[in-house]
Amino acid sequence: MTIRWDMRGKTPQQQAIVAAKDKNSTIMRKNSNYTTVSSVLIHPISIFMKLGWDSKGNFDGFQTLEEYMRCVEDQGSTWFSTNVLASGMSKKQLEKFKKAIGNKERIYIYFVIGKSGGGINEIEFRAEVIDMASAKGGIKTPSEIETPKLWINDICTIWIKLIRLRRYNAKKADDFKFVSNGRPLSGSLKSNCCFGYITND
Repeated sequence: MTIRWDMRGKTPQQQAIVAAKDKNSTIMRKNSNYTTVSSVLIHPISIFMKLGWDSKGNFDGFQTLEEYMRCVEDQGSTWFSTNVLASGMSKKQLEKFKKAIGNKERIYIYFVIGKSGGGINEIEFRAEVIDMASAKGGIKTPSEIETPKLWINDICTIWIKLIRLRRYNAKKADDFKFVSNGRPLSGSLKSNCCFGYITND
């Protein structure tokens, strides 16, 4: 039995009132999310990436992301790279993403596996973005230990640091549209489009 030292000196009636308030407070905490679930601010713009065969022709889209998933399991995070934009991300867009990350906003990247990569042109994976690096002409990985050995020596224009890379099918390509023109993501997947900024607002 727990002794409530703060109840010393109180009459039985006062003790009953305190006990009733404690019980009511406990019920309210159990029925409320705000004390147990921290609010997460989701950034309104996400990144879309469509994968075929990797740059060296060794893996299809699923196998490529499985290599990155193993790196996340071993290191807690991984640097994903691409040369899909020859000049890299625009400075303005990179700064927007970095500012959002600094403000603790959650940025998602959605991976579509194209038909050439063993998929059906649909979203198959999702990850959270926690850092980025980009430069015209390309750069090496910001962290070799957080990069799969297969791609450690790659020179790429875009590097994106990921955590929580997982299979994902809760949302489909039909749920998203491009930020730049409002066109549906699903409509572009039969073309050569394989990178962009999307929203589901």
